[in-house]
Amino acid sequence: MLIVEVTLGPSSIHGLGIFAKERIPKGSLVWVAHHGFDVYYNADQIEALHPRVKAYVEDHVYISTPRHNNPTNSVRHVMCGDQARYMNHSEQDYNLESAYFESRDDAVAKFGAEVMGSETVDWTEGANFALRDIEAGEELLCNYLEFDADAKRKLGM
Repeated sequence: MLIVEVTLGPSSIHGLGIFAKERIPKGSLVWVAHHGFDVYYNADQIEALHPRVKAYVEDHVYISTPRHNNPTNSVRHVMCGDQARYMNHSEQDYNLESAYFESRDDAVAKFGAEVMGSETVDWTEGANFALRDIEAGEELLCNYLEFDADAKRKLGM
């Protein structure tokens, strides 16, 4: 779930993108997964979808690979419940970076308490934070290769 205000619009990188509505200071928390808001699929659920739906889902989910701090220790397909699903990729000019946490306490130490009121936050799925100051109107970009096991297919690599 995006923690910052964004707008959806045409991107010079690819199709639609998300753009900051206001300045985002370096180090700010920008996105974090929320159970019940972001949708988690497993591979069997993806395979059971109608082909047209499956194609849409595969283009808009990211595939989170197992990590030592992932309690399910399984591959998860995550569909962002908001405009974050339109975040575009850049290997050189990305302004967001992924971070993973062992616990809520580790996340609080990094980001403070601005989103700590929700028990639905999934810190093990990771979070994105601003690598530098991001100006209002600037497109939010991440490096898919940091977190999406399906990035190379999506990027035609």
